Amino acid sequence: MLSILLVTGCSAKTQSSDNTQSKNESAAQEQTSNTTSPEDTNTRTLSGTYTDPLVIDTSGQVILTLSNADLESIDIRNADQATIILEGTNTISETSIGAVNEEDANAAIYADCPITFQGEGSLSVHAQSNHAIYSKDTIEIDSGTYEIQCANDGIKGKDGVTVNAGKIHIDSGDHGIASTKNKDKEYGSVRINGGTISIDAQGDGIHCTGNVQVNGEELTISSQQEGIEGQTLTLTGGLNTITAADDGLNASDPDSTTDEGMDPFASTSSNCAIVISGGQNTITAAGDGIDSNGSLTVSGGTTFVSGPENGGNFALDYDTDGVFEGGMLLACGMSGMVQTLTSSSPSIAIATDRSKDTNITLEQNGRSVLSFKASHAFDTLLVYDSGFQTGDEVCILDETITLSDGQNTIGNVQSMNSGLPGQPMGGGPQNGRRPGR
Repeated sequence: MLSILLVTGCSAKTQSSDNTQSKNESAAQEQTSNTTSPEDTNTRTLSGTYTDPLVIDTSGQVILTLSNADLESIDIRNADQATIILEGTNTISETSIGAVNEEDANAAIYADCPITFQGEGSLSVHAQSNHAIYSKDTIEIDSGTYEIQCANDGIKGKDGVTVNAGKIHIDSGDHGIASTKNKDKEYGSVRINGGTISIDAQGDGIHCTGNVQVNGEELTISSQQEGIEGQTLTLTGGLNTITAADDGLNASDPDSTTDEGMDPFASTSSNCAIVISGGQNTITAAGDGIDSNGSLTVSGGTTFVSGPENGGNFALDYDTDGVFEGGMLLACGMSGMVQTLTSSSPSIAIATDRSKDTNITLEQNGRSVLSFKASHAFDTLLVYDSGFQTGDEVCILDETITLSDGQNTIGNVQSMNSGLPGQPMGGGPQNGRRPGR
């Protein structure tokens, strides 16, 4: 093991399990032989190849520059703050058990303090048996290019993860990005403030016990469970494309209690909310497209939802309040669990059997408004647009509709909002007429 042990008040000592270090390892050791005090910043630069795990044990701040470095793993202990600066092309290839500090904390890069990534270089992390990047505190990414492949979570900051910029690709055996703090009513958080992120996850794309905020440049998620899960979800901007084997967006309360044997994330909670106020959002889900165990509010942005091809779920699902206040929302799925939103502007609901890849175009008063290709077959389509006004002529799915106040319904749309499941939903003057193919 290549160990950097920084001791305050005396010369630092460097230890290794191999007395025949390579020249690069010896150079790294020489760089660490200095005297520090608690208020000092411990600055290190690593270049070349290191075949043993790197352990940095020190107080104060750690600034570690990776400059065309190839390492086995990094373990930062007892520091107040750590910063990793990327220069050139860097690789971490964890082949053993990686850093071992606590249960569920084995990782190719581990820190028990807040850790920030900066620099314009690149970092490839291959964690064959563990998390890729893990902090017991928070993780912040300010810049750089990241290619992450791992058996467990890709980027996990127990207290929080923030991405401000950079280009990130994650291929994870469990969650792509995760924050799981749940202690004394304090929860984890995930903030996507910028950057281009793509995630291919066997678990959730983003998994969080607290609030998830998405306002980046581009976010693409393909997940085998939930696309994004948190107690509250706020989408305010960016180009966001989410494909999920379960729910696309899911708001759930980690502290909810349910009957024995039920999913603790499945019960109704006033703490849960999904708010979409901006961005261009495309959601394709085999479960519910958007599922809030509390409230759902759409107040801006453009959102397309392709729900499942079964009647057990729908494109929209909420437990308390569902409100449309602005923007545009198009949601399609199979009948059986249809939920509509309360809207002050006219809206449209259509019952129609359509196949996968149906191209949905919308014209308003002769002007083209949108074109969207449905990823799944559907028999129910809901359209909300804050630009709709009473008297507008709207053409969609071979139908021409003159909008009246409230919900304008074509065909026998089965809505859970109407009272008992299975009752037809009321609407405009064309209610009850099945649209043509």
